[in-house]
Amino acid sequence: MEFDPQNLVSSVRSKFSNGKSHQSESQSSALQNVGSKERIVSALIGSFMMARGLRHGLIRGAVMEFIGGALLHRAVGGHCKLYKTLGINTASGQGEKSKSEPVEIDASLTIQKSPEELYRTFSDPEKLGQITGGWAQVQQGSGDQMTWSLRMPWGKNIEWKTRMIEERPGELLRWETAGGGLSNQGRLELRPAAAGRGTEAKLSLSYVPPFGALGQRVAHWMQPLTRSVAQTALRRLQSLAETGEVPSLLHNPSGRESTHTTH
Repeated sequence: MEFDPQNLVSSVRSKFSNGKSHQSESQSSALQNVGSKERIVSALIGSFMMARGLRHGLIRGAVMEFIGGALLHRAVGGHCKLYKTLGINTASGQGEKSKSEPVEIDASLTIQKSPEELYRTFSDPEKLGQITGGWAQVQQGSGDQMTWSLRMPWGKNIEWKTRMIEERPGELLRWETAGGGLSNQGRLELRPAAAGRGTEAKLSLSYVPPFGALGQRVAHWMQPLTRSVAQTALRRLQSLAETGEVPSLLHNPSGRESTHTTH
């Protein structure tokens, strides 16, 4: 069995225009809490997951088809039980504010190297790719731009470009989005640690979750994971600077670290 996303989107759009013939306007308003754009995206992703689920094994395929079916039901009906529980209604414009609220992640770690050495390590495109290798691929672009690629669970990649907007050797690196699918900013601050004990490195990341209110909620639930991303990046920087390589299992019994996430 094959799914045609284009036909499905047409069906969803038809549902938008004809839905009121099957129920009163007040009933439709009470039931629908998912905006039209989100419904179309849900239809596309849901049909893709249903089609892919048919090509996988019993357990994995069943999970993909279940999720895909839920997304299709969300698309056609315009109703999301999760949104209802959380008090979100993108169909009436509620939750729009969350689109502009960035998620901020801070992590810090004491590394037994000078600020200048850490600055050089992080500035090297090849080594930066190793530092972010646990969650994203980074390649040198044109000029001072870098191309980032993040692989999604359904097999596709989200790519975006960043450019350096501030460079102070041995002190600070700051970058921001230059184009692509994920709006974000980042900075690495370096300062000598007390009593000559290396360098206090602080990594700050800020990004705007995609998919509006739903993306904001998912980002909130994934705070432990996003905290670990920043922490792991600093541990990889530490390992590269101190030993010249990144071991498969990072372990740091002596480094002092802290993480904080807000949104």
